[in-house]
Amino acid sequence: MYWWVRQVAAEETGKAEDDWRSVFMGLAFDGEHALYASEGNSGRVRLIDPATGEKKRVFDLNEGGYQDSYSGDLALDRERGLLYVLDQANFRLAAIDLRKRQPIRSVKLGRVPFAMALSPDGRRAYVTNLGMFQYQAVPGWTPSRRG
Repeated sequence: MYWWVRQVAAEETGKAEDDWRSVFMGLAFDGEHALYASEGNSGRVRLIDPATGEKKRVFDLNEGGYQDSYSGDLALDRERGLLYVLDQANFRLAAIDLRKRQPIRSVKLGRVPFAMALSPDGRRAYVTNLGMFQYQAVPGWTPSRRG
């Protein structure tokens, strides 16, 4: 078995829009020359050529009324040209249309969505969370009844 190892250095270019701000857990390959990498607390996803480290594009989840995004796990649907990104800070799943090169929609999820996988046909996304999104009192509970 042959393993190929490539490290890509996060270098500063002097241009804020080009600089890596961080790297988090989301990676998705689209062939040999396209790798999507989530940047975590910048709320961005970077498309690079893994062979050269060259930046091809940056997608920003901080638009459409969203701010302080935290890009996490990624899932690629090649057939539909969609990249799904978990935004952990805004408790949502965002979809990026790779043909239009922009985020197109999102759906609210539970508290801190953490990991994701697409079904084999790409029609469902399965997401794990680190907690509940909405908290409610247990039915029948009252302050006088604590037991």
